[in-house]
Amino acid sequence: MLLGSARNIGLVKFVAVLLLATGLVSTTEAQYRSPALDRKTSPRALGVVQQLPNGSMRLFPVSIFLDGKFYDARFYSAKPVPLALYDETVYIALKDGMPTGEFTVHTAQQVPETSIWWGIGDWKPTTGNDEKKPVALKNSDKDNDRPILKKSGQASPDQKDTGSSTKSSSDASASGPQIKPDNDSDRPVLRKPKAGEAEPQVKITTADMSPKPPPEDPNRPVLSRKKPVGTKEEAQTITAPKMGIKGAKYLVAISDPDTMNNRPYEYTWSGSEKTKWTEQMSKIGMEAARKYASTSTKAQLLPTAKFAESQLRAVDLDYSNAPYLIFTGQIDPTVQAPVASSKKAALAGPPQLATFYVTVVARLNSQGELNRLLAVATDSAHLDLNPRLELVDAVDADGDNRAELLFRKMTDTTASYVIYRMTPFQMDQVFEGGSGN
Repeated sequence: MLLGSARNIGLVKFVAVLLLATGLVSTTEAQYRSPALDRKTSPRALGVVQQLPNGSMRLFPVSIFLDGKFYDARFYSAKPVPLALYDETVYIALKDGMPTGEFTVHTAQQVPETSIWWGIGDWKPTTGNDEKKPVALKNSDKDNDRPILKKSGQASPDQKDTGSSTKSSSDASASGPQIKPDNDSDRPVLRKPKAGEAEPQVKITTADMSPKPPPEDPNRPVLSRKKPVGTKEEAQTITAPKMGIKGAKYLVAISDPDTMNNRPYEYTWSGSEKTKWTEQMSKIGMEAARKYASTSTKAQLLPTAKFAESQLRAVDLDYSNAPYLIFTGQIDPTVQAPVASSKKAALAGPPQLATFYVTVVARLNSQGELNRLLAVATDSAHLDLNPRLELVDAVDADGDNRAELLFRKMTDTTASYVIYRMTPFQMDQVFEGGSGN
């Protein structure tokens, strides 16, 4: 009887612990998924603004989040121009979660016979005196049924009319590309590059590139746009964007008809903490590189190898004060290969050298320990098989008030974007697409 009673008591304790654990899991899940994610029915466009060394800027569309799903922004509602690149679409560029500028798309461009799209437009940096602007509204004019993103200079429904206009002087001179009818002989057509051309080219006639949806579909998703002015421009010849432009910088950018709740994601740490975590993450990264070199490539990683370049970011994505650490490092090949120690080794030729790339993601727990979530390595000779990951930034890609991590995934010839949704014990890839040149 005593034995049976003890077993019953043990069973009751086990069930109680199980229920408690289930409750904790449910609570944890609730912290990482906002109800707004399920309620959101308007599109949220994510793009990346590329700042070139010569000062010019362009925007690459990445994703459209709508009705709980991610769509590739290059293809979403492309009739023929993707929704994310309609003329006068306004994106708020962000750095560490806070606005740093405004990019307004005027012209959509495409490499012939490819899915590589980008937008050319105006850039307006954010200053400390700038007031918070409405993020997006539908048009109130006769074209209020067509898709829109952010419409600059128009107050949101919950804002009072102050009697002043926020429309900038540049709006009056803004011009957007127009779509001509199918029977128009001057309409732009795609063509294959001629023999001997270094890069594919396409001629685009800029005019109004905002196709109207059919009248029977008044509930099409809308984004955020300015009012186009419809001034025509001359045809121009453009070239395809190049990969790996040295000195280029990248900013995440959002266009959303709903109000954006921006907050900083950067985690504030002390000098000693940064030194400690950099050392630990570097160690994990070097271990990943050596494991990769010993099993996945013939490229040589010398025992004296060190990171020639490295970067460590710490971001707080979920208000938990427990940061995610993202380490990226590059190990350059040595200038001189070691001398062969035997005749057989000499006949085999010099060892293969390559640049190694490492990306490590970890989360700092309440005990100050690192929970490794990702550790990947590759080398420059095998990027076609093992692409490398480069962090762009933390960004709220789905509008649930909790940030994800956006990476560029690069091979030797192409690039795309990858979005990871983060939890304390794992990182889940929820999207890959876009053209990340």
